[in-house]
Amino acid sequence: MPFSEDFEGRTVGSEAPFFGDQEGKWETVPASGGRTGLASQQQLPASNPWPILEPQCNQHSQPISIIGDLFFESTRVSADVLIEEDGVGAGLALRVRNVIFFRGPAPAAGLYLYLGATPAQTANGNPGGKSPGENKKLAGWALCADSYCLKSVKNGSLPAGAPPMVHHWHAVVLEVTHGFASGKIDNVTIFEGIPVSQQSQPPPPSGSDVAHCVANTTVITGKVIAGGDYKQVPLTGPIPAQIEACEKACCSDIVCTAWAVVYNKCWLKNGGDLEDRAGETACAFKPKGPAAGTTSAAEVPPSGWAGIVSTLGLSSVDNFELRGTADAASSGGAAAPRCNAGIGGSSTRPPEGTFVTSTPCDLPGTLVSWALSKTNGALQLRNAGNGQHSHDGGSGELCIGVKTEASGVGGGGNVSVVACGSGQELAYKEATGQIITPGGGGQNCLTAVQKSQAYGAGPPQIVVAACQAIPSESQQFQYNPDTGALRQKGSQCIATFDGGVLNYRDCCVAVCVY
Repeated sequence: MPFSEDFEGRTVGSEAPFFGDQEGKWETVPASGGRTGLASQQQLPASNPWPILEPQCNQHSQPISIIGDLFFESTRVSADVLIEEDGVGAGLALRVRNVIFFRGPAPAAGLYLYLGATPAQTANGNPGGKSPGENKKLAGWALCADSYCLKSVKNGSLPAGAPPMVHHWHAVVLEVTHGFASGKIDNVTIFEGIPVSQQSQPPPPSGSDVAHCVANTTVITGKVIAGGDYKQVPLTGPIPAQIEACEKACCSDIVCTAWAVVYNKCWLKNGGDLEDRAGETACAFKPKGPAAGTTSAAEVPPSGWAGIVSTLGLSSVDNFELRGTADAASSGGAAAPRCNAGIGGSSTRPPEGTFVTSTPCDLPGTLVSWALSKTNGALQLRNAGNGQHSHDGGSGELCIGVKTEASGVGGGGNVSVVACGSGQELAYKEATGQIITPGGGGQNCLTAVQKSQAYGAGPPQIVVAACQAIPSESQQFQYNPDTGALRQKGSQCIATFDGGVLNYRDCCVAVCVY
C-alpha cells in the first residue's frame, strides 16, 4: 500500500492482476468517453440473461470485483468511473463481506457508493438463463450499507458543475477512516463524518477531559483487576509517579476502561473484574464519562475487502488507487491499526510477559515467525532483535508460554512470551497441531479467541483452555518450517459480522511490537 492501477500495458481482453471478479466480468479495453489509453470495462450486458451455471449454484447477485484483504479497516479507494449506457450504475466499495459467496438474493455486506443506478434484485436470486431485473436508476449517487442498496445511508445529486452522468468520466473517492465514512465526486465532498462502525471512535480526549478523568479516578490497592489487558506501557520513577502516569495513559486512551501498575509497567485494560487478592501495586477503573462513540445505523462490517461494483450493463474504471488511512504518520498507509504491545522506542524485541495474540499474518507491527525446537517442541520467537537463535531455546530467548504468578502479566490463562528453558514453555505436537501446557498431560491447549465485532477491540489474545476433540478450529495450528508462521485452523483474527461468511485462512500466532 498504496496500490494503483491505470491498466496501461495490460493485454486487451485480460483482467488486471490482484482484482478478483466474483460476479460480472471486467476486462482491459481501449478507453472510451473521450479518453486515450486503456481502461477496465464491466462487460455483461443489461439486456441479456445471466450465464447458466451448474444447477446447484445457478444464482447470481450483481457485478463486483474485490481487492485487498479481509482485515482492512481504514482505507481510501478511488477511481475514474465511466457509465456508458443510460440506466447503468457503477461505483466503489469498502469493507465488503460475502454472505453466501456473492450469489443469490442475499446482498453482500459492506459500504457501497453507486453512481447512475443500483443493481436489480429479484426474490429468486437472479438465476442464470432468465432475463435479469431492471436496474434502479438514480438521479445522482447513493451510499448504501449493502450491495443491492436495500439499506440506504445517504443519497444526492452530482455536484454542481459536474458533467452529465452518462458518457463522461467522474472521479470518485470512498473512504472509511477510524469508523467514519467520507466521499467525493469530481473533487467535491458529497458526504463526510458518517459513522459506519459499531461504537465508532470519537475524537481523542482533550486535555481538560484527561484532567477531569484523573481527578475522579479512585485508586485501589491490595486488590487486582483481572483480565482485559490489551496494552502495556513501560514506567519509571517512584511508585506515586508511576500511578499518575498510568492514570493519564488510560484517561487518554478511548479504548481503556481500567488500568493496573505492576513491576514498572502500566497495563491498560478494556475489561476485567476486581478480585480480592494481591499482585498489582495499584489499579483503578476509569470513571464513567460521556458515551464512548456513536452507534451506527449503517450496519457496515468492521473490516473487509475493497471493490469495484456495478450493475449489469457497460461501465468502465480507470486510474484505480487503494490506500490505507489507519496511520496518518505512515507514508505507506496501513489499512488497519498497527498491532503493538505498548513498548516504547524502536526496539523490535518485546519484553518477557508480552501477550501472544492472533492477527492476520500481514498485519503491520507484528512478529509472526517462530522456530520449533526439535527436543521439546517449544516455539521460540524469531527476529526479536536478539541476534541468532539456537532453535532450542538458548539463553535470552523468548518462547510461547504461560506464566502462573498472579502478576497480571500472564494471569487468567493468558499466553505470553516467557524465557525459553524456564519450564513455562508450551509444546507443539506436530502429529495433531495442538500446543499443550507443560506438565499438563495434554489437558490444556493453546486456544484462539474470536475477535470481537466492536470497534477498537484490538487483536484477540490467545489463551489456554481445556483441550477439545480434534478437528478443532481454535486449537489446531499449522507450522511452516520455512517461514516460521504458525497458522490457526480457524478465522478468529478477523472480527465477526452478523450473517457473513468468515472463511479466512491467514491468521497467525503473533507478538505485537512497535
